[in-house]
Order: sequence, then structure tokens, then C-alpha cells
Amino acid sequence: MFEKDETLLPRVQDALRVNRHLVDIVVVPDRSWLVLKDLGLEVKNTVINLPTYEQVRDGEFDDFDCIYIHDEIIHNHDLYKEIKGDRRFGTVVNYGDCATNCKLKDKHYYLVKIGKYDANLFCKTVKWGPVELLLKRNSIPTFRSEFDHYLDVIDIYKLQGRNTTGTFKTAVEIVEGIVDNTEVFSEYQLVKDKLNPITLIKWKNEIRNCGGDCDNCNYCDTVLEEVE
Repeated sequence: MFEKDETLLPRVQDALRVNRHLVDIVVVPDRSWLVLKDLGLEVKNTVINLPTYEQVRDGEFDDFDCIYIHDEIIHNHDLYKEIKGDRRFGTVVNYGDCATNCKLKDKHYYLVKIGKYDANLFCKTVKWGPVELLLKRNSIPTFRSEFDHYLDVIDIYKLQGRNTTGTFKTAVEIVEGIVDNTEVFSEYQLVKDKLNPITLIKWKNEIRNCGGDCDNCNYCDTVLEEVE
């Protein structure tokens, strides 16, 4: 977002030097901003600059104090568990309704930035029904058992709330569910109501390590046949 404004980073550095006592952690748009670590700050990558599994495995993001891996972790739990080591991983829980391995993902924010909202015409999620969206979306299903399952890989669960009132409402519901020790948070109650308990367990187990290759997999479509 800031790649063309070469004056912004120096201005941020100057501001942080003056107000260092107010800031401990920063989320940066790209690698050039890692120089902020020189100020003693903890640095994280932004969720719009996410690494692939291969980049994480090969240590390309090890300069970051915490690596956000939202898109990759959802369907590759065991792979990340194998390479975790001393790394700290984070993921955004309710980041939105993006399709897994969406081919437009890398261009999405750029298209929105330049006002090309008609790019949504190519978005799969606007064409999916509610249950299909929940089964195929690219985020950890908001069941307490799923949050617990990923804890051996994920160190930070980040809640999104500033984009829309809907995401803020979901964030509040998730926090309330954690406090109340609820098993099913917010919208995934719909999945629980639609699937029989055995199918629900099988689905959760399957998607944890399915690789997220939705274009060449019909597992969730098979689950949908039971609902229809």
C-alpha cells in the first residue's frame, strides 16, 4: 500500500523514536520495514502480505517476531506443526469469507484500492450458499474444539472487527463464547444444525490437513449433498 511513498517509513521511525514508550509491537507492510526492529519493537507481517508454506519452511520470514499465516494454516495443520520449532505463528480468526486458495486473492486489495469493485463478479463466495460458504471458507471454523486443536501451532488468534459491523459482531460473539466456554461460536451453529454429529466430526478432521485444493476436491460438496 505504501510502496510508492518513500518518505513514510522515515516519518514513522521518527515518530516512534519520540513515542517509543507507547508502542511495543508493529505490523509492517513489507520487509523493508523490518528496520523498526532496531528500535526494540516486535515486528509482525500484515495479513495482506502472507507467506506461503514453502517460504516459512525455508526461513524467509524468520526475521519477523511473529508470522501471520492465515491462508496457509487452515488446511495444513500437520505440515506447520512439523516445521514450527521456535517460530511464533498468528492467524486472523474472522478475517472474512474468502475462498480457500482463491486465485484472485493477491490482486483483491489492489483492485479494491483502485476502485475496481466489479472484481467481486469473479468472487466465488458471493455465489455460494450459507452452508457452502462455511464449509469452504478460508478460516478456522469457530468451534472451541478447533481453536484448541490449532493451539500447538498458533500462538496468537487475532480478531478482525474494524472492516464491517458484521465482523465486529462476530469478534464479540467469539470472545463471549470463549469466556462462557461455549463449543460453537456464532455462524457455525448453522453447520452444526445442518450436519449430523458424525458427519460434522469427519468434516472437521478432514479439512485440518486437506491442503485446501478446493478446485480438485469434492469432499465438501459431498457433505453438502447430505444437507440438501
